[in-house]
Amino acid sequence: MSGLDILLDLAKPWTPERTAKVTHIPAEKLREMVDVYKKADGAALYCSTGVNMGGNGVLAFWIQECINAISGNLDRKGGTLVSKGVIDFPKFGHKNGILLRTDRSRIGGLPSVNDAFPGGILADEILTPGDKQIRALFVTGGNPLITMANSNRMREAFKDLELLVTLDILPNETGSVGHYMLPSTAPLERPDLPFIFPLMLGLQAKPYIQATERIVKPDGAQRDEATIYVDLAKACGVNIFGSAVAQRFFEIAKSIHSARKPEDEQPSIPRNSCCRC
Repeated sequence: MSGLDILLDLAKPWTPERTAKVTHIPAEKLREMVDVYKKADGAALYCSTGVNMGGNGVLAFWIQECINAISGNLDRKGGTLVSKGVIDFPKFGHKNGILLRTDRSRIGGLPSVNDAFPGGILADEILTPGDKQIRALFVTGGNPLITMANSNRMREAFKDLELLVTLDILPNETGSVGHYMLPSTAPLERPDLPFIFPLMLGLQAKPYIQATERIVKPDGAQRDEATIYVDLAKACGVNIFGSAVAQRFFEIAKSIHSARKPEDEQPSIPRNSCCRC
C-alpha cells in the first residue's frame, strides 16, 4: 500500500495507556487483544450495518482499515482481500460518470456518496417546501420507518407525500402508510442472475457468476422488481436510468422471457393492477 509510513506515525503516539482513557478498556486488556491479533494466522476487522451507520461511521471504518493495514492483514489471504472484478469498475465509473455525482442535497448542502444522499435528511427533503421538494417516493425492498432514525418524523413525512409506493414480498411498516404496495417475487419465485456484486464490482476474492432457476410459481400477481420498474417507466413515457438504450434493452429482454414462458405459467395480471394498503 502507499502511505503506510504516515499511518505508522499517526498510530505510534496511541499507547495502550492513552487508548485506555478513550475506550475505557484497561491497558493490560488492550495489550492482550493486540498480542492475540498480531499472532493470529490471519485476522481481519470488518464492520458494516450498525457501526458504519452511526454518527462517526466513516471514522470508525477508516480506523478499522488502518488496523488491518498496520497489522499486515490488508489485501492478504486470511485478512481482508481487495478484488478487482472482471473489469476495472472504478475506472469505468470515472470515465462514464457513474457513482460520481457532484451535486449537493437541497437540505443541508451535503455531498452525494455513490450518487445517494444520507437517509437522515429524507424527512426534511419531503417536508420542506421549495424547488425540488420530494413529493413522490418508491421504496424497493426496504423499510425506512424501521431502519432510519427519527421514525416519528419520517412517518409524518411519508404521510405528507402525494405518492408513496412500496415494492416488497410482504407488507411492512412503511407499506402501512403508503398509497400502494406492489407485490414482488421472492427469491424462489424467480430465475436470477446476480452479476453486479460478484462479477463486476469485485466484492469476491474470485469473480464468479451463478444462475438459478425458479423453484416455485408465484401464487398471485407477484412480479420481479426489474419488470415492474421497466413497465412503470414505459407507462410514464420515461426511460429507466434515464437511458433509452437501457429501457429498450430491458423491454426486449422481458419480451423474450415472456415468449419462452408456457401459457399456463403466465399469471393473469390486470392492467395497472396493484394492492391498496
